[in-house]
Amino acid sequence: NTSTETRAAGLSPRHIQRDVGMTMMDLNFSNGSLANLWYNDTPIGIAIGYHYREENGEFRPDQLGAAGISSDRVDFQGSTEEIHAGFMEVRIEPLDHDFWGSMEIQAALRFTDYDIRASFASAGQSAGFNVTIPKIAFRYQPTEYLAIRGSMTEGFVPPGSYQMFASAPGNVNIGTQ
Repeated sequence: NTSTETRAAGLSPRHIQRDVGMTMMDLNFSNGSLANLWYNDTPIGIAIGYHYREENGEFRPDQLGAAGISSDRVDFQGSTEEIHAGFMEVRIEPLDHDFWGSMEIQAALRFTDYDIRASFASAGQSAGFNVTIPKIAFRYQPTEYLAIRGSMTEGFVPPGSYQMFASAPGNVNIGTQ
């Protein structure tokens, strides 16, 4: 279709611009045999790490979106998210026997700190929060051809800057439960 045909059909071509950037650093240290268990001489492994990430985002709607003509009204938005995380994991093999098989157990803990700052339409707003997530996992192998694995952990996805700082027409209350 030509632009004239598109306009006549009631459709509005839109141009929305989003710029994003990310800086990330990971430091991990591990030792698969820090020491040995006293009763079966299997290794105790440990891992520790640090994660840093900074994400910058900028959203610029076209004139129709900014005016609220073709969709909900959307303002210029920008945000910076700074994330610091640390983790520690320990692995042991409490069972290593020719008849009974082998078993491995892992326990881990991750702490993450979020700092999110808004700019443009929501300039000056910020949010900071942290979360600690545990994990436990096991692997039991009774024979060479069979292994049973399981793990239990939690998941967490932080809200995006749009959910936290988006401007909306009218009186909007956003809360947590």
